[in-house]
Amino acid sequence: MEQAELYANMPENAIGAYTGVEQLDPAITEAEKDLFNFGNANKLVDAIKALKPNGVTLKAGKYYRLQNKYYQSRYANADMTGKENMQKAISSVVLFEATETENQYHLKMQGQGLGHVTKSNQIRLTTDKNNMGSFQVIDKGNALYALKDVTSTEKNFCYIHDASSQSHNLVGWGESADASQWYIVEATDVEVTLNTADNASYATVYLPFAVSSVQGATAYIGQKQGESTLRATAIEAGIPANTGVILKGAANEGKAVLTLGTATSNAEGNALTGTLVEKDYTNELVFGVNNDVVGFYSMAAGKKIGANKAYLKAAARAMKLVFDGDVTGIENVMVEAAHANAPIYDLTGRRVMKAVKGGLYIQSGKKFIAQ
Repeated sequence: MEQAELYANMPENAIGAYTGVEQLDPAITEAEKDLFNFGNANKLVDAIKALKPNGVTLKAGKYYRLQNKYYQSRYANADMTGKENMQKAISSVVLFEATETENQYHLKMQGQGLGHVTKSNQIRLTTDKNNMGSFQVIDKGNALYALKDVTSTEKNFCYIHDASSQSHNLVGWGESADASQWYIVEATDVEVTLNTADNASYATVYLPFAVSSVQGATAYIGQKQGESTLRATAIEAGIPANTGVILKGAANEGKAVLTLGTATSNAEGNALTGTLVEKDYTNELVFGVNNDVVGFYSMAAGKKIGANKAYLKAAARAMKLVFDGDVTGIENVMVEAAHANAPIYDLTGRRVMKAVKGGLYIQSGKKFIAQ
């Protein structure tokens, strides 16, 4: 019974797992009703014998997710924690990148590698290859693996571990602990939340991996036409890695499903770029809604652009957006946005960063009283 439950708990696309696992659950349920019923026990044995290897193997350059054995709802992710229900998140996709040593890998999330592992300390992400851990995959049986940093200064506590006592931070710990063992699950797709505005649903994405197809939305690159217009052109043959795109779906479409794979779309001339990690806002234009109209707008000082978001570098403070030749009608919104972001001066001509209530100021050539 215990072995049957181990098989049943294996994720479908995990390395070393099996197909036909869905037949185990009803057989286990029946066997548990009467442990001395030999007929049910034999059916369970037959269900186990019918299992076949799923053929998923570990390959350098491929993408996977790390699902914890002890906390099975938790996945390693780019926050360097084990988060719950991240099986479709962008930040939980892990690239196993080959190192110069055979059967050792850099583990990368969001374009950054996991750093060196030390006892009880949170593992960090880094872009410096000299500071990345070099990980060996150790087979623990039953589709479970330990991930050992062979470059660690630790002898025994050099394994990736989900530490519940540290808010599920990923830390260094011993090999035998259940929370140091992982299912390595093939990453097949990610889900992106869409937000409804202007009779459609939208998002922007910027990904470290290529996408072969999109369900629930169409992907668009953006090409500048002058300094005030961005033409959104659909790409149908996937999204190349490190390419900023707009996703547009039907109104009230809740999500887009992006399948990892090869992209052959031509993104030449795309003005959209993006960020894999959260970054400070430095005068980029970001996709958003102003007066119920979608477009690319400036943000308030001190704001941040989220991870995996596309943005636009432009001199204008807002840009009108064209989908398939249909102007979205944000010209008036652009004027309002530009006016709202225009510099403010006092009556002596000195620029002020913040107007004081009741004061008299000048903005865009007009006097006004701050409210």
